[in-house]
Amino acid sequence: MLPINLSVDNLDTPVPSEAVQDYIAKVKKSDTVDPLDLKGLETYCESTWRSHLKIIFRLGDADFEAMEKDLLQWFVTAGISEAKFYAEEGIKCWRITRSDVLLSWYGETTEWVDHLTVSYVAGTDAYYKDLRYYDLQLNRIEP
Repeated sequence: MLPINLSVDNLDTPVPSEAVQDYIAKVKKSDTVDPLDLKGLETYCESTWRSHLKIIFRLGDADFEAMEKDLLQWFVTAGISEAKFYAEEGIKCWRITRSDVLLSWYGETTEWVDHLTVSYVAGTDAYYKDLRYYDLQLNRIEP
């Protein structure tokens, strides 16, 4: 399902960001700039509607872990922000999310890294286990 007025034809249209860009300029002049917030806003300004999509799948009796590499490849190619993969029944699911991580060495910011997080969500208490991280070339990142 797509939000109203959004179709396959305009998924790669940039999101409206003029007001956010004005806010970023104002925040950069502040003494207390949170680099995580600033990066999030800048990423939003560079994004398209596709990069905000969250998709839900019903896997039935398919095994997520057996298909994990293929699903990760599809996820990167699709360019979306989140995909949840539910089993036949219940509320347990596997989730792939895309986000930026700020790497720093000895307290100094070095670079932002786009990565994927794979997690297993069991129950309504959002209990996460089996966390795995990958770069966009699908190399496993050890925490």
